[in-house]
Amino acid sequence: MHPIAQIPVQSNGLPEGSSGRRGKKGQGVATSVLLDASPLLEGVTIVSARLALGGVGTVPWRARDAEEILNGALANNQTFRTAAEAAVHDPFTVPGTAFKVELAKRTVVRILQTLSGVQS
Repeated sequence: MHPIAQIPVQSNGLPEGSSGRRGKKGQGVATSVLLDASPLLEGVTIVSARLALGGVGTVPWRARDAEEILNGALANNQTFRTAAEAAVHDPFTVPGTAFKVELAKRTVVRILQTLSGVQS
């Protein structure tokens, strides 16, 4: 069994206030998650968040259900976990790719924590 590690991705070319993070399982396939959250916070309330995931499925997608949960919500770990669940609800996996679902959820939560300053 290989450990799952998170590897920061340079944000060159991403909108200001955005964050990208790449998670990798051992020497295998990498999963990238791009979060555009500019501006993200006004006080402790999330004003605007856009969330897109790539490398998890066959094509990148916007996680609009997760965006609806985030917009107008308090920035806290429970909100982030709920949004992460919504981002990858009802996943279709094939053998060898099921790990990407949990990896994507954890990466979304971590990026939101990083951008908002909320501790885990």
